[in-house]
Amino acid sequence: MSGASDDLPTRLFSLAPIAVGTAAGESLLSYLVRLARAHSMSPRQLIRTEILPLADLGGGPACGRFYADQARTTAGVGKYACAFVHALEALTGRNGLAHLTMLPWAGVVPAVGFGLVAERVQWCPECLVSQRQAGEDSHFLLAWSLDCYQACPRHSRRLASACPWCGRAQHAVPDYPDQHRCTHCRGYLGSELVHQRADEVPTERQLLRAMLIENMLDYATDTETWATHANLCRRLSALADAWTEGEKRALSLRLGFTKTSVSTWVAKKQRPVFPQLLQLCDATGLSVRELLGECGGKQPPIMPVPASVTIKRREAASAIAQRNTEAELGLLMAGTDSPPSAAAAAAKVGVTVSQLRYRHRAIMAKLSEKHRAHRHAQSNRRWSERVRTVQVVALGIAADGQRPSIRRVTERLRHLRLSLQNPRLRAAYRRVRGEIADQ
Repeated sequence: MSGASDDLPTRLFSLAPIAVGTAAGESLLSYLVRLARAHSMSPRQLIRTEILPLADLGGGPACGRFYADQARTTAGVGKYACAFVHALEALTGRNGLAHLTMLPWAGVVPAVGFGLVAERVQWCPECLVSQRQAGEDSHFLLAWSLDCYQACPRHSRRLASACPWCGRAQHAVPDYPDQHRCTHCRGYLGSELVHQRADEVPTERQLLRAMLIENMLDYATDTETWATHANLCRRLSALADAWTEGEKRALSLRLGFTKTSVSTWVAKKQRPVFPQLLQLCDATGLSVRELLGECGGKQPPIMPVPASVTIKRREAASAIAQRNTEAELGLLMAGTDSPPSAAAAAAKVGVTVSQLRYRHRAIMAKLSEKHRAHRHAQSNRRWSERVRTVQVVALGIAADGQRPSIRRVTERLRHLRLSLQNPRLRAAYRRVRGEIADQ
């Protein structure tokens, strides 16, 4: 799968990827860094001189931002992953470098979506120590590049994302050809002197999610033949027939999504983002490979679940959530501070404005009325202060023995960002002039 395509000389060394096609397989950027080290050059120089001339990127990326951040998307299914795979395969003569990315899953995961590639470079420090002790080339795993992979099941610890020496995040492409070293201070990123705190212990959910992803990455060579959107649609339709009598809306609610999610994936041919794909596995109790029907499209048995049990749990959870929301809204109403707007109240309770106005109409009407009254009172106070300022300025000019003309009053109001062009302030000025003239 990853061997050299032929015996002809290649532009770069035909370096073999590490553990390709397994859960411990390295990422494409890690392969690129090792390739740069084999040629005694920096990874950025390798990208600039060898890869970018072959990559079809429409003029090339902005180098500074690309090296620090955008290059992490080469682990995904987007344009950078495709361009770098094709360029490195042409330069090294190696086939199957797409398996160092998530490209084999492009038929299931959308190219544009959230939750696939991690926002920051992350790693397991103890895995780096194990690589050093085993005398292996330093490399980063493909699994570490995924946002939902947050803990290492082998060492039961969360992944690190900051240097233990300088505390800074790592660039996606280091300027030094060794990913074991910090991009900034060159400190070792392993954990020989660093121990995780009690609050860094991973949760059971994080470990289960990591094992689910590892099972997904530990794929066969023919992943592209069964990891397709068509297989996913067939599985969802089978689940709907077995669990909800063909009702895809009910299946969406059963699985914890919005009511139109399954219909959108099946009827409109949209693909779920990566966290949704993993949530499907959690809700159905199937691995990704079982969910997509590996092995010639054969479907694992689907055990029907009593509808009443799941629906009651969902209704109970919904009722508890609504009571908690009502309690929080009541606290906002009774607070001594200024009552918040509908948008601010929705942000504080963690739901949308539409949900609040639909599910808690009465209390939201009272909260909105109280907020409007508070805003009106604030506005009146501000205008009273501005009118008082005009009066003080005009009387001060008269006390200095000068005529409080519009020009003199305007000059003194300018630094206060007030103007007599405003009708309210103009009327206040005229009242003061009349009072001064009557004296």
